[in-house]
Amino acid sequence: MIDVSIIVAVFNEEKYLARCLQSLASQTFTGKYEVIVVDDGSTDGTADIIQQFRDTYPDIFISVKQKILVRGLQEIMVLALLKEDILALLMLMIG
Repeated sequence: MIDVSIIVAVFNEEKYLARCLQSLASQTFTGKYEVIVVDDGSTDGTADIIQQFRDTYPDIFISVKQKILVRGLQEIMVLALLKEDILALLMLMIG
C-alpha cells in the first residue's frame, strides 16, 4: 500500500525537472511513496527525463502523458485515480 502520492505536473520543464525528481527520489521518508509525473504534452526533453527516472526508480516513478490545455485538469484527472490518505501536489511553474 502506498502511504503518500506526490503529483508533479509538468510542461516543457527540461531545465529543472531532473533536479526536482532527484530530490524526490532521495527522500528519507520511511513509508512507501510514489511520484506521479503528469506531462502536459511537452515538446522539449521533459519526456526523456521522466523515462530515465522511471527506468532508474521503477518502484517510485509513474508517468501520465496527457495533452490537456488547462493545466488544472491534470491534477483533477490524477486525483480521481488516487485513494491514499496523503497527497502532495508539486507544479513546476518556471518559464
